[in-house]
Amino acid sequence: MRRGLGCVNRARAARLGAAGGMFGLAGAMRLVMVAFALLGPIAVSGGAQSAQWPGEWVSPAERDHPLAGRIYDVKAGAFISPTDYIAALSKATHVLLGEIHDNGDHHRLQGWVVSRLGGGARAVVFEQFRADQQSILNGFMAGLDAAGETTAAQVEKLFLATGWARSGWPEKGLYAPLMAAVVSARMAMLAGNPPRQRVMEVARQGLDAISADARGRLLLDRELGAALDEALLEELEASHCGLMPKSAFGNMAKAQRFRDGYMARVMADAAIGEQKSVLIAGNGHVRRDRGVPWYLARMAKAEDGGGIAVVGHVEVDPGRSRAADYSVAGTYDYIVFTPVAAREDPCEKMRARFKGRTKSR
Repeated sequence: MRRGLGCVNRARAARLGAAGGMFGLAGAMRLVMVAFALLGPIAVSGGAQSAQWPGEWVSPAERDHPLAGRIYDVKAGAFISPTDYIAALSKATHVLLGEIHDNGDHHRLQGWVVSRLGGGARAVVFEQFRADQQSILNGFMAGLDAAGETTAAQVEKLFLATGWARSGWPEKGLYAPLMAAVVSARMAMLAGNPPRQRVMEVARQGLDAISADARGRLLLDRELGAALDEALLEELEASHCGLMPKSAFGNMAKAQRFRDGYMARVMADAAIGEQKSVLIAGNGHVRRDRGVPWYLARMAKAEDGGGIAVVGHVEVDPGRSRAADYSVAGTYDYIVFTPVAAREDPCEKMRARFKGRTKSR
């Protein structure tokens, strides 16, 4: 029976992908949840479930920083314990867990949360997977009860099935603890990103690249406001190391809004039938002021944000030892501080690419 449901899921998801959207996702979601209810939860041995907070650090720099491993409640202006942190997140219908993509500690601590929020009661929405990969995720989930497979083997299957090595995301080992927690808890996995081609079309043509109906469903027909629009442009300019003028990012900002609205819609649709959700996405996407929560609160008719909890996983700075120095009002509800990942200067790489383009012209 589980195998039959998997086939239905794959066929349904393929039709959704061909239609270019999430507008039938609720039905596919219900099928996934039925299949997972039949599978039932399994205990997690080792990894995220057994580890004590915050466990052994993966990132090498600033491990001894006074904030590393601490959890800051932004509204209360106080540090809280891991127990109180999980208790607070458990009350929320939607939990958004931000990250810096190449920081393995962020994914390890996301997994720690996921393993404690319960199995079939929540679906996990991933920025890292595209809508046209949903049928792959459905097929993977339908096969999770294969006899004799370890969690590690199942996670490896997931990476292979989704073509992770060719995806452009950081190496799979960084994400493995998170994926292991999701797989072990038997949580439904939902693709949060639109198809890549759709994102590229919006980045080139603006929001006219998608239908008026889609714009309405994603709340892209509503304005963020001049201040937030300007802040988004400044963020994009900074992320490109100042190598392009702010005026060049107008459609890129619209593509960012498209992705945020899309992820919010997937989460809102997952809540049909009182299903709760978790989002795994970059810190910029989970910002309360102009990211996924802005759209989700309106889609879920929870403008007060009471049903939404937002976590930013933030690397410490050797020059800043007070949590308030990292806190921006209206951005995150909780900040989890971690050491700093080892990485090359991204601006050096970007400057080299831009220099090469200039020469080729």
